Amino acid sequence: MSALAQRRLQSANRNLLIVTLCCLLIAVFAASGRAGATTYTYQITIPGATSGTVNERSGPGTSYSIVGTLSDGTSIQIACQTMGTNVDGTSVWDQLASNDYISDYYTNTPVSYGFSPPIPMCGSTTTTSSPPNSIPSATSYQITIPGATNGSVNERSGPGTSYSIVGTMGDGTGIQIACQTSGTDVNGTSVWDQLSSNDYISDYYTNTPTVDGFTSSIPQCTSVPTIPAPTASVATYRVTIPRASSGTVNERSGPGTNFSVVSAINDGTNITIACQTSGTDVSGTSVWDQLASNDYISDYYTNTPTVDGFTSSIPQCTSVPTIPSTPTAPTSSWSPLHGQTVSTNPFNESGYCTWYAEVRFHDYVINFPSAYPANNSYIDVTGNAKLWATSAQKHGWTVTTTPTVNSIVVFQPGENGVTNSAGHVAWVTAVNGSHFTVLELNDVLANGAANTGFAPDRNPYYHAGSGVSFILIPT
Repeated sequence: MSALAQRRLQSANRNLLIVTLCCLLIAVFAASGRAGATTYTYQITIPGATSGTVNERSGPGTSYSIVGTLSDGTSIQIACQTMGTNVDGTSVWDQLASNDYISDYYTNTPVSYGFSPPIPMCGSTTTTSSPPNSIPSATSYQITIPGATNGSVNERSGPGTSYSIVGTMGDGTGIQIACQTSGTDVNGTSVWDQLSSNDYISDYYTNTPTVDGFTSSIPQCTSVPTIPAPTASVATYRVTIPRASSGTVNERSGPGTNFSVVSAINDGTNITIACQTSGTDVSGTSVWDQLASNDYISDYYTNTPTVDGFTSSIPQCTSVPTIPSTPTAPTSSWSPLHGQTVSTNPFNESGYCTWYAEVRFHDYVINFPSAYPANNSYIDVTGNAKLWATSAQKHGWTVTTTPTVNSIVVFQPGENGVTNSAGHVAWVTAVNGSHFTVLELNDVLANGAANTGFAPDRNPYYHAGSGVSFILIPT
């Protein structure tokens, strides 16, 4: 049974005895306590407790000094009752024969949450002392963390979660509240309490009597600290490579695949993002993230909360490197770009040209372990064969129309006799001008075969054309 229910049950039982008690009390306890004053004997009762003590104070409120303690079950002499600070739903306080006070909540007076006749109100037969000049300006309350049996709440330098944390306070800790003010919302209330230490906690975590609003007995603060600017200039995220259990992503000198690769970052690596900007498209997003190192990676390979757009909590970059010119054809002073790789063959259906092109890529690049680690030796492309050139560009690879040995050739439907609507891909083995030979696999051939395919009348070569492109493989 809750404390409130206990109090109400006690009140119901006692109310049956009020008339009898009134008669008996007048006869038995007249002239007790102070000379010439009538007092009434009751008892300390602490709801929900089999033992404990209650504070005896110099005035009718928790802001008055403690002058002693009274144990549960102690008999007390009440001279009169008056109003004071609220304690667990009642603002009635009892003045004892000693001129000290206790909250009526902790007594067995017959009326709960109100005055109990025949006890007079202070001022009719006696006068409640005025609050002393030494009463502290702060009011005593307690930390209460809803739904928790233990824990702590942050104490901050100002009224909001954007202010710095200056300490923590455990559940049940006594606090002195000087004033209240508005701040950032915490679980439905924007009220914050300034403590006597000049620090702040959200009123949500206290037992002040008014929920989701100001408490009338606590003054409102006349001044509060200025809201600080965000303290962090970078945000921590993580590299995530879709569809891959491991792999690396290129870190570049600028926001685009046409900028030079400065290093590689492993899948799962924590990164600090300083700002975001626009760059070349990678798998549907043109957002690039500038790292704390001033280098860049595509936002596609991170776990930022906004997909295919800027993340509002990350600032946008105010300046970025100049976009370099894109080479149109290989020259002696130019090298194709090393794009994204993955750890396993993305195409798991053997017997198709896409699966076999990945196998040929893998068998070739494992000869260059410094450029292609053994656990990242498949090209990161997606979709049907006809989409490979576009997908490869989005993943950082260089695509050209010039036939090149040890490249992946991509045929569009209808080109060089390709009749399949999905297109065709193959591995280029030799080049003679605009003609070239390949290793390939498709749904007709049982194994990889050289110089055979969809156009035997061109015996034995394929040739360059408007629907033919080559994914270059740097080593």
